[in-house]
Amino acid sequence: MRISIRAIAAGLLAATVLQAAPAGAVEAKPTTNPIYVDGKLVELDSYTINGYTYYKIRDLAGVLNFGVDYDTSTDSIIMWNPPAGDPDSTTQPSPEQPPSDQTGADQPPVTQPDTNQPNPGPMFQPEQPGADNQPTTQPPIQRQYIDGRLIVLLDAGHGGTDGGSHDAAAKYFERDFNIVVAQQVKAILEANGVQVLMLRDPAETERIPEEERKARIRKYVQEYPVDVLVSIHHNGANQRATGSEVLVQIAYENGGPGQELAHCIEEQYRAAGRTIRPTKYQHSEEDNEKDRLYLLREAYEQGLLAVISEYCFMDVPSDLQLILTDEGIKKESDALAAAILKYYSTHPY
Repeated sequence: MRISIRAIAAGLLAATVLQAAPAGAVEAKPTTNPIYVDGKLVELDSYTINGYTYYKIRDLAGVLNFGVDYDTSTDSIIMWNPPAGDPDSTTQPSPEQPPSDQTGADQPPVTQPDTNQPNPGPMFQPEQPGADNQPTTQPPIQRQYIDGRLIVLLDAGHGGTDGGSHDAAAKYFERDFNIVVAQQVKAILEANGVQVLMLRDPAETERIPEEERKARIRKYVQEYPVDVLVSIHHNGANQRATGSEVLVQIAYENGGPGQELAHCIEEQYRAAGRTIRPTKYQHSEEDNEKDRLYLLREAYEQGLLAVISEYCFMDVPSDLQLILTDEGIKKESDALAAAILKYYSTHPY
């Protein structure tokens, strides 16, 4: 079946633009109309809104054989027909050359991977250094695998004999709070249809060495199209510092997905009553073009967006009190889960 992508796009836009949004809430009702493509019955989710029938663009792309992607730099939906004579092609044609002052003007065309393959592999394409061969800022990760299925990898920091931060009396250790929060965030996300993977199992009692944690990240990225790694921690410093902070990959120091996700977390923590410290971007002392923290560095090298959440300082009594009750743990978990869901309500996955 050959169908013009321009016709599809026009129809979708017409259904959106010509139907004015009502002042009140809009009710979407699932429809049961059978849908046939080339005489074959197909299953698509469809909804009736104010008398119009709506379908998900990506679902249509799957049955009508056209490509679809999302450009986060311009907040644009991109659709294209496969090249003539190659009905199975999912390679996006080169877009028109944007003005020279637009970010990403020199980026190569994006290639959609074969979604029938179980292991899509790394999901990024690093930019190359400039022609002058001078060191450049670490480029943002270029997402190439977008399937509408959100997969979150949660890391409960430390573990086993590695207790992490602790209170002044060394009675409470960070590792124990990290895993409890991770489990609660996991439950909330799963209740919202998100697939959640855990980098540390609650039953583990041994310290996880750095190389083992990095190996687990690589394994998960190879086996699943993971969208984001969120590492859960609780801080410790000098018995004076307080507040929440988020550590982000240096690739997003000047903006982009990492910074935007951090801002969502900070916003939810602020709503929970926390004081927010500045977002952190830490460069390695050995190589200024790499992240100092191995977790963020390894995630970047695997093409994975990653942030580290530090909810409070355990060595400050007023901060520690925030997580010593079930209510306090729930408040933190609710805020972090809400931040992840809010971020992905406006970003592709």
